[in-house]
Amino acid sequence: MKKIKIDTTELLFFAFILLSCSFIYSGISEIGFANPDDTWMLLKNEFVYRLDLNSSYFYRLFIGIDDIQYSPINTLYYYLIYQINGFDPYYYHLFSFVIHLLNAVLVYNLSRKILIIFNVPNFQKISYVICLLWCIHPLNVESVVWISASKVVLFSFFSLLSLFYFITGIKSQKTIDLFLSLLFFIISCMCKEQSLITPMIFISLLFFLKKTKLRTDRKLLAFIATTLLISFLFGMLTISLNHLVTDQFIPMVKYPLYKRVVLSFYCLSFYLFNQLIPSYLHYHYPFPLKPNDSFPINYYIYPLLFITFLTSCFPILFKSKIRSFYLFCMLFFFIEIILVLQIIPMTRPAIMADRYMYIPSFALLLIIVPISVNDYYIKIKTEKVKKIVSLFFLVYILLLMIYSHNLVYNWQKIQL
Repeated sequence: MKKIKIDTTELLFFAFILLSCSFIYSGISEIGFANPDDTWMLLKNEFVYRLDLNSSYFYRLFIGIDDIQYSPINTLYYYLIYQINGFDPYYYHLFSFVIHLLNAVLVYNLSRKILIIFNVPNFQKISYVICLLWCIHPLNVESVVWISASKVVLFSFFSLLSLFYFITGIKSQKTIDLFLSLLFFIISCMCKEQSLITPMIFISLLFFLKKTKLRTDRKLLAFIATTLLISFLFGMLTISLNHLVTDQFIPMVKYPLYKRVVLSFYCLSFYLFNQLIPSYLHYHYPFPLKPNDSFPINYYIYPLLFITFLTSCFPILFKSKIRSFYLFCMLFFFIEIILVLQIIPMTRPAIMADRYMYIPSFALLLIIVPISVNDYYIKIKTEKVKKIVSLFFLVYILLLMIYSHNLVYNWQKIQL
């Protein structure tokens, strides 16, 4: 019998992750259902509490539509939790917490896989840092604490699994790996519409790996074609749902195109800044102006700032030996964030949301952490300076944890 090798460092790392997240989310036992969406998505949803689990249930569930979304897997998830103790909010919060921890494990393993196939130095240390920053980050608190945001942690779990098996499949060339990737992709689409852009991640990865020995054979091309077709079908469903009429708020489609573009840079700046220095995070970000309002001049600064930032980054990236990796990660981020930047108008009452960064923040960390470690920290020659930098990083981690912990308790203010 083969002995199972246990990596002590990994065990200690994930024990620290568990302790950190337990501290951050210790307040979930005191939080009930939230006012936004928990009522119609869960408490008044007949598919959660009135039907038996039989063929008729599954038929109605998978052909039904909840208000402005198609998420039968999320509804089934609510149904199963309801069987434990009815509408006890503790168990709904607990399962979101558990899935967040599982997603952290996936983020760690995906980081290693992506860093390895792009030959990024110090991949092990970088994977640890990416996983730690991602799972404790304040931007991810909403996805875990808000019960109605369970769609986010669920779709992310299956979407990350799909990407994991896709990377495994392009290396192994085994049909089973690509089949599992396809299966998890379909399930993720049944959790949240944001999943439909996943095939673009697959294509981007293949494109930037073109200089390696990996080749796109017929099996891979058939896989990509199938995922694109599924994505198209779910995309058509999403577009049809976004045409639902509401009088509760002014939908983004009412704004002129040029205003949507400017506002998209406003959103992008918010996400990028708060990834590095999270501050003034909130459960709701209303539109800063109405469709017919004139733009304040400061709003035009956002696109200029972003373009300046991007043009300053490209020379640095192209000089790097792993520029294909950085370009892939940048594309990974923009593909994941594009649907929620309001260029494509969605029927949503808020212009931004912390939960929209749940996966995009992973892509950003894939850029930020390797640059910080390989291009700066490793090159520090003085041991004393290294210790000071390490101390600042530990303080930064502690501040993130405290801020995330406080954000959890802020959700008590919007309980039913």
